[in-house]
Amino acid sequence: MTGETARRADEILAGTLRRVEIFGDAGDDWPFAQSLKSISEDTAQEYEGRAVVELIQNGHDAIGRESSGRIHVLLSTDDAEPALYVANDGAPFSSANFHAIIGFGLSDKSAGEGIGNKGLGFRSVLRLTERPEVYSRDPDDPADPGFSGYSFRYPTDHELAGLTEDEQLGKRLVAEVSPLDLPVPVPPRNRILVCELGLLGSQ
Repeated sequence: MTGETARRADEILAGTLRRVEIFGDAGDDWPFAQSLKSISEDTAQEYEGRAVVELIQNGHDAIGRESSGRIHVLLSTDDAEPALYVANDGAPFSSANFHAIIGFGLSDKSAGEGIGNKGLGFRSVLRLTERPEVYSRDPDDPADPGFSGYSFRYPTDHELAGLTEDEQLGKRLVAEVSPLDLPVPVPPRNRILVCELGLLGSQ
């Protein structure tokens, strides 16, 4: 793992641990996480049948209106590990992009800048999987052959509980917080496996 890759992985994890701390401190006084989880699930339901379209639209916006680029959709029907990949060769995730996608309704695209600008469409992937993964090139290195940028996934219930040493808080994280609000870095091996798919050297 390169220095920049490690730095971004540390940034992703530190932000998530800070969110866990805020959630724990709020207790029952401010049930914001439960509200966000409920809204996320409702939003995903409202986008029923549009998840793939939303992911393609995100790719279109990453490529930009003034540029030509490619979007690759691949469905793997491997019985052991089926997966849907939606890749593009547009701009990699910037820090602003990363913080927008893990927020709710906090799109960094202004109205008219792209097809989507509400910051909600990505949550439609909850209709396809509970644990989407995002891989992105280094935004500071156009020649990045892999995914050294903001590459992250969302934790399993076991991993959610493991974000804290407090057993009761861990149980609350699983019950009350949407995994989409607590991203964790993808392991280096995952980056290698996705690179081997040859999906455009994509976001």
